[in-house]
Amino acid sequence: MTDPGPFLSTIAECSATLVAIVGGLLVARFVTLTSEREGVQKLIEEADSRLTTARNREEAARRRLYRWDVREFFGYGVLYDIRNGRRDVRELRADHGYTPLTDDEMEEAIASIVDEFSRAHTTLSQLVAAENGGYYPEWDEFRLSQPQLPVAQWDHVWDIEYEALVRPPKRVEQPSYLATTVSSIALPMQPEYVKLSAERRDALQVDLERAAARIQDIDEGITHLQRRREAIARPRGLGLGLIVLGYFTLVGVGIPLFIMSGSPQNMSSTQTATVFWFFASGLALLLGYMTVLAIRLSSWREKR
Repeated sequence: MTDPGPFLSTIAECSATLVAIVGGLLVARFVTLTSEREGVQKLIEEADSRLTTARNREEAARRRLYRWDVREFFGYGVLYDIRNGRRDVRELRADHGYTPLTDDEMEEAIASIVDEFSRAHTTLSQLVAAENGGYYPEWDEFRLSQPQLPVAQWDHVWDIEYEALVRPPKRVEQPSYLATTVSSIALPMQPEYVKLSAERRDALQVDLERAAARIQDIDEGITHLQRRREAIARPRGLGLGLIVLGYFTLVGVGIPLFIMSGSPQNMSSTQTATVFWFFASGLALLLGYMTVLAIRLSSWREKR
């Protein structure tokens, strides 16, 4: 070939046009993937926030159920036994009936009650000693007359300790108020109260189960979004497309421009065929990649 310029420039121009078109599509795809990834990441962050809220609500529901079970079991009779030194979990269960509390939860409550008795005794001993009239009202009245009293974690504990401190020794063995209370506890509870108590606990249990189910749903949603984000971060076929486009740019634009830079006056038939077949191989790879991509996209749409 005496003047290879038109041949080389034609190949370079065609290749550059195709590279620009396909490269633009790939860049647009990159931008789309970036936007999709940012959108999914925002959804994950919002789901994480909802998960934190759901976990807080579950913990609150769990604490409400725990406090209900503690209040139902640790009545005056149990508290009076604890004050007298009976703190074995199995004995308390045997003497005072069933409770859904675990042994660890009961031991935690017993330790808290023991600390409360100690605090009540220290505080009330000083206040009772300061009373000189010899008349001691009931606990509710006394509590209202002493605004300096600290906030009680276990109000019944303070009631029991107060009764034990203010009654004469002859009556400490069986304080009239406490004896009445304990004896009333020993009586069978009214069916209405048992029914309402069971319904209230069932409602608390349902709240806890709903909160746990909500956490599970959100957690599964986050897992799905994370998988979707990973799929966007590693799109199938995009890396291969870049390799094919790079190869086509090299053989269709780079090689012709490199040859043209030397201002050749002629090219042998072997050189011409080599340049053409390099171009043809790059074009075939590019068309093949686009065909496979189109087939994959069509099958994906059919599945939807």
